[in-house]
Amino acid sequence: MTLRHDCVCAKVFTKWCAKNDYLSRDPRADYEVRKAPTPEKYMPSEEDIRTLLGNFWDKGLNPRVAEIAVSKRAFH
Repeated sequence: MTLRHDCVCAKVFTKWCAKNDYLSRDPRADYEVRKAPTPEKYMPSEEDIRTLLGNFWDKGLNPRVAEIAVSKRAFH
């Protein structure tokens, strides 16, 4: 992300310099700024999901689950 930001700043600065005759031409005129890579997101394992859902739907551990409609419980 920092490299992308630095590149954008340099491109804007050289464009300004060329416009105000500090440079004879913009050296970065043909340069395209690449998108910053998106960071990987944490994906829980199947075992983590089973543990989470198993504990959630257990009426002994979570008594409020009894208030949820049967159709919604069957979906999950």
